[in-house]
Amino acid sequence: KLTLESLAFRNKIAEANKQKAVNGRPPMVMSKEDADLITVGNMEDNLSWLSECDWIVEVVPENLDIKKAVLKSVQPYIKPGTIVTTNTSGISVNRIVEEMPLEFRQYWLGTHFFNPVRYMKLLEIIPCNDTLPEVVRFMADFGERVLGKGIVYCKDTPNFIANRLGVRTSVSFTQKTDEFNLSIDEVDAIAGPAMGRPKTAVYGLADLVGLDISVASCSTVYNNVSGEEKELFIRPAWYNEMATRGLLGNKAGGGFYKKVGKDKLVIDVKTFDYRPMKSVSFPSLDAALKEKSFIKKMEIFFESDDVAAQFVWRHQRDVFLYAAAKLGEISDDILNMDRAMRWGYNFPAGPFEMWNGLDLPKYIARMEAEGCQIPAWVKEMLAAGITSFYKTEAGVEYYYCAVAKKYVPVQHKPEVIVLPELKAQNKVVLSDPAGSLYDIGDGVVCLQLTNKSTFINGAAIDFIKKVQEELNQNWEGLVITGSGSNFCTGNDLAWVMEQINNKNWDAIDAALKNAQDTFMAIKYSDKPVVAAVYGQTRGSGCEMAMQAAGIQLAGETSMGLVDFSAGLVPAHGAVKEL
Repeated sequence: KLTLESLAFRNKIAEANKQKAVNGRPPMVMSKEDADLITVGNMEDNLSWLSECDWIVEVVPENLDIKKAVLKSVQPYIKPGTIVTTNTSGISVNRIVEEMPLEFRQYWLGTHFFNPVRYMKLLEIIPCNDTLPEVVRFMADFGERVLGKGIVYCKDTPNFIANRLGVRTSVSFTQKTDEFNLSIDEVDAIAGPAMGRPKTAVYGLADLVGLDISVASCSTVYNNVSGEEKELFIRPAWYNEMATRGLLGNKAGGGFYKKVGKDKLVIDVKTFDYRPMKSVSFPSLDAALKEKSFIKKMEIFFESDDVAAQFVWRHQRDVFLYAAAKLGEISDDILNMDRAMRWGYNFPAGPFEMWNGLDLPKYIARMEAEGCQIPAWVKEMLAAGITSFYKTEAGVEYYYCAVAKKYVPVQHKPEVIVLPELKAQNKVVLSDPAGSLYDIGDGVVCLQLTNKSTFINGAAIDFIKKVQEELNQNWEGLVITGSGSNFCTGNDLAWVMEQINNKNWDAIDAALKNAQDTFMAIKYSDKPVVAAVYGQTRGSGCEMAMQAAGIQLAGETSMGLVDFSAGLVPAHGAVKEL
């Protein structure tokens, strides 16, 4: 039996959180075997452990006084030179340590991870006024190289970058829910895949995060901005009323949605009663859902005039104008702002990227005609004849820098190889619609498969054979990778089905033999072949990787022989590798 005197009692909160991390669906650790590396402790018995640490992260509740008190209590146990960071989502990192000594502040900064940390790429780095530059550089390098995060440098402003823009985005959606008299399920139907966003959309995401968290995050910004900007962070009364009533989302058994048996109900924010969800249809919405391209989706909404189209235009317009007005205050460049929204919120594009491929001058003129105030730097950019925030030339990506008043290249670390940029350096060895072969240095070439559907077909096999011949004659090693969000999703099943329907068995046998021989040549190549896989690596893509001399997997790779689940035997040589 646990008592106040027992160590297990004092550790029970930490132990419970560890079990949630390890046994959650999905777990927050990549391998459950790593759970043994996590040792739980408590503030009464184990503060001395801090003297053994090189990096300490504060993750206590979002309350300035609590954070200050915790830091004061742990400081005596921290050895000089230990990096201490806060995971605050929006409280000033300078204010948290304003009462701490300089020696502490020099090794202090914000490291804002995004939930779920295992999956979300963004890591915001927020130095305080006294953080040593070498500490900032180390944390950014460690975060990117070891933790695999995308680094965004932030100023110490309310909610930093991602949550500042993310909260504004969320509040805009809720405000326009009222303005256009739309229901919760109507907004989520519009603001989900039709806008290139996840199915959770607006209110499903709020249920996932928790309304209490959303309200608190919004309050942080509201309380720290002034003037007319405050109005941009005022949610409708019904949103706060739901939080007051405890309708906090999934963790409370219901929020904007709740499950009753097998039925999913949605709340009516005028009565706070739940009702069955309804089918939602608008001409622009229906058309946008049929498009895969984000740009095409936006064009449909922007050029239509039904309620859904007006909703999307007004929302995208207002979020863009807010982000543009904040350039220089929360970030010195648009690249950081766009990356923050893509990496931290899984948006298909940030507030500036979303205009790539659209007629920006036309839509800016529309905003002006609607009485909107356009930031001076945007007008200056357009007046200089620059009509897009980004451009790509010879494989090199550029973004518009408002300070330099011109395009500047997106910078990468020297050790990072950006394959498209090698085109500008005349490093393309072979090229074909199925792929490109690049010289990546040190006698090594990289095959990037580029067919749009990320599957193995006859054209891909033929190009791989050409690459093998080139490798054997002129190079020391080969890396194989993909070009889309997935390494390879398998075989070209449409072609296979066509041959089956035509009873063209000889063609199927010939294609299988061709692929088997090609993959076998990878296995027995005199030169080492490494498969750099990521995303979905399935079926024939998995079979090809299994026969390489080595496999380098990206985190969260989904790799397997899906043929078995359909009652089929993999046909490209993987069975012998099992």
